[in-house]
Amino acid sequence: MQDFVLKSLESITSSFQENELAYLASTTKIELPLRDRWAYFLHKKLHKNFQISREWKRTDLAILDSGKPVLLVELKAMYSFDAALKPNDIGGFTDAMLSDENKARKLALPNTDIYTVLLATHPNGKYPKELDGIVKYVSGINKAVKELGSSNNVKTEAIAAVNNKLKSRNIVLSGTLPGGFAFGTSIDILFWVVKA
Repeated sequence: MQDFVLKSLESITSSFQENELAYLASTTKIELPLRDRWAYFLHKKLHKNFQISREWKRTDLAILDSGKPVLLVELKAMYSFDAALKPNDIGGFTDAMLSDENKARKLALPNTDIYTVLLATHPNGKYPKELDGIVKYVSGINKAVKELGSSNNVKTEAIAAVNNKLKSRNIVLSGTLPGGFAFGTSIDILFWVVKA
């Protein structure tokens, strides 16, 4: 089950229309749109044997067998500039992952798999100030690019910061989901999957 679920996350971008993921990531916190699409993808593939639930007992995503949890997933979302500009302060996100893991443990059976997923929206460029209020966090995105010299440097610093915060945890998968283009720049979704 783990391999299938993890591979489905890596391939989830194919279920979005061209540039849809970039638009959504630019205009909202990406965890809910990605979770919803991931849940529906899993439902289509597994519905004959399992039930796929969003917000099952306040868990982001659950795979159930006759109502019993087989696999639980909690997602957290941030932006690459959060980690790149303040690498020591991203504990708010990584600590929240631990809190979610503990919440899931209370719902889990002895053989239930528990995962927490950290998502980081990463624009591969700056935005004009006119997009402030349309694109989320324009000032933070632009500040990070200015301070670190390029969006690629922001990405590199963010990945290093998150890897450092999660180094003592069981990261089973990490990577980048290409989101396409929106508002003049391409968007990537960086992700880390931690197994409890």
